[in-house]
Order: sequence, then C-alpha cells, then structure tokens
Amino acid sequence: MTHNRITDKELRLLESCKSETDWSIAVKRLKDTRGGEYPDDWWEKVKMSGLMDRVLGQWGANSDLSIKTFATKSAMLKYLKPSPRESRYDLDDLDTDGLA
Repeated sequence: MTHNRITDKELRLLESCKSETDWSIAVKRLKDTRGGEYPDDWWEKVKMSGLMDRVLGQWGANSDLSIKTFATKSAMLKYLKPSPRESRYDLDDLDTDGLA
C-alpha cells in the first residue's frame, strides 16, 4: 500500500522533535492518520536509517528494546501510572492477576 508509507513531511516532523514529549506527539499524530498503525516502511525509514536514534539521542534515549522487571506489582503499577498531564494507560483495565 503506497498510502501507508511515511511521507517526507512526516519524516521532517520526526527530525524536528526536541524532547520525548515532542516525539510522542509526532508519533501519535502519524499513527492516528493510519488508524493507530505505524506506516509500512517505519522500520526501514525511521529505525534502520538511524533517524530514531539520532533524534532520541538528543535527550539521552535510544531505540533499543529492553526488558524492565519489578520486585512487586505495586512497583510495576507505579511505573505504568501516567503523569497527571498524560493518560496513556487505563490502570483499571490492566490485568494484574497472577502478579506478586
């Protein structure tokens, strides 16, 4: 699908991000135009090209995948709880059965 490819304008938007918040907003906007999905060529044009690490590196982040562990369920929930200005997670819907 050619209509699901990332545009040059969207790439420039990502390149212009100066903070984690900027990046989150830009990515959300980009995905919202595609029904919540990443563009088909995201991996090639954003991740593999180095764009993502270049931009995220401005605030000391990177695009490496990592695993985070928690000693307790409450520690995990505290980590997942969004700041007052964000609403990324609905913790009431989070299935925590079986977590210590």
